[in-house]
Amino acid sequence: MDVRARLERGDLLFISTGEDEIGIFAAGRVVDAAPNEGGAGWTVTWELDARRTRTLLQRPVAAPKVRKHVHPRVTVRDFSAGAKALRRSLA
Repeated sequence: MDVRARLERGDLLFISTGEDEIGIFAAGRVVDAAPNEGGAGWTVTWELDARRTRTLLQRPVAAPKVRKHVHPRVTVRDFSAGAKALRRSLA
């Protein structure tokens, strides 16, 4: 089953990039998630957690540390196990 099909309102969301080894730099909550018409991709509406994101912008979770928990790499994935392992770093 596609992990996006399990996204629900209120789920915690982390935004990351491997560019410049930044890693996780923002967080928020899912407001809505639905497949696009015609089945090409998904639209995820989310709400930024400003407090947590400010902290992550100052101290992002480095990409090498995140990569241990996100294989295979995909656009949207269940990060439950990774979030548990990185809980302190995720503010």
